[in-house]
Amino acid sequence: MERTSLALPSPEAPALVGRDRELAALRGWLAAALAGRGRLVLVGGEAGIGKTALAEALCQEAAVQGALVLVGRCYDLSETPPYGPWAEALARAPHAGAGPAPPDLTGGGAGSQAALFAQVRAYLAALAADRPVALLLDDLHWADPASLDLLRVLGRGLGDLSLLLLATYRADELTRRHPLYPLLPVLVREAAAARLDLRALDDAAVRALLRARYGALGAGEAPLVAYLQHRSEGNPFFIGELLRALEDEGLVRRRPAGGWALGDLARAGVPPFLRQVIDGRLARLGEAARGLLAVAAVLGQEVPLALWAAVAGVAEEALVDLAERAAEAHILEATDGGETVRFAHALIREALYEATLSPRRRAWHQRAGEALAATTHPDPDAVAHHFQRAGDARAAEWLLRAAARAERAYAWATAAGRYETAVALLEAGGADARRRGWLLVHLAWLRRYVDPRRGVAHLGAAIALAAEAGDPVLAAVAGLFRGIFRSFA
Repeated sequence: MERTSLALPSPEAPALVGRDRELAALRGWLAAALAGRGRLVLVGGEAGIGKTALAEALCQEAAVQGALVLVGRCYDLSETPPYGPWAEALARAPHAGAGPAPPDLTGGGAGSQAALFAQVRAYLAALAADRPVALLLDDLHWADPASLDLLRVLGRGLGDLSLLLLATYRADELTRRHPLYPLLPVLVREAAAARLDLRALDDAAVRALLRARYGALGAGEAPLVAYLQHRSEGNPFFIGELLRALEDEGLVRRRPAGGWALGDLARAGVPPFLRQVIDGRLARLGEAARGLLAVAAVLGQEVPLALWAAVAGVAEEALVDLAERAAEAHILEATDGGETVRFAHALIREALYEATLSPRRRAWHQRAGEALAATTHPDPDAVAHHFQRAGDARAAEWLLRAAARAERAYAWATAAGRYETAVALLEAGGADARRRGWLLVHLAWLRRYVDPRRGVAHLGAAIALAAEAGDPVLAAVAGLFRGIFRSFA
């Protein structure tokens, strides 16, 4: 079936206020990169604080100054394939002519992970030798472990390249067990990475934002600043959503003679929580539209129209009108190719996803898994993710495919995680004890250097499964490896 190409209006760009110090620092690092002194810069802060807006503003300035801008994003509520954001960023590089060939991030042609990383470094160095590069990795807190490994290695070798590497992350997502938590100080120590921690906007910044948006509000400015600060706590995304809701209700309105007038904020129907703001805007699109957007939220932050139509059970053309109205309501945005749309902010998708009842989510995840599995070259991580969310037993086999792919790309931590989850699902499904035992041996072997104690536990379970299956070879191999692993541990 021919795919529908969709063009949507660009979302309204919010004023970048209250970030003069951070923008000045970024401009300094960009100037150094343009002069051949590359740098890794880490931009952190809570959700909605403006990390992406700041990084994208600098990328626009970099493009104006002749730099090649590459952007790769990480996504929540989905299984990010190995090196996912890197693959997305490098796919944006020009590949025509006699330029360098992009590295194969599936591991093909590289003899080891170190060789693969060296290929990526050499490719970026070749791009930067031709013209300076600004590379943005957005929402790094959702990155796969292999992507973080690659960031650590590349970060150490930027000093002689015309390359500025920006990485944004949500600081409020980083618990002590999050893989990015211990990595941040390592990046600062090993790669001399610069850090920018974005704080809430103060009253002066909120006033500047209002003046950029409305011009003069006169006596209404002070109460509006107080209203916004009370409800948003200086979060720019929250402020933008609250202002749009006030405009929709006519409490901030344009005067016929010019300028803007402020209504009685005491009558404002906007509650203090962003989720309720989002729910109010979704309700104005109607229940049918909300239901279709909930389907999209199950599919991902970026949603292919063809997959959305297949899971929702509607024609692609039927989604075009909805997507345009959702774009006007600042819920969706168009992507460059026109065959996909993305949620304007991850928080909008999260609100829709969490508001959908679990049985309905599971049914949609199952449809998505089946639709993706039927494609010519299915992504095993994506298929496994949807089947796993659906509670479908087929998730185990797709996890094994995803694990094998990660292993081929030397992304061992990712591979081990996929194998471990697959074994647990196979056990819950009553799978053959012998097969589970051999998978545990393989899983332990993957963990032999990074976590040998855990490998010993896996091998102990494999020995028990060997007894259950009556497999003396499995018992012997697992016993031998357990002895070796104990010496490692």
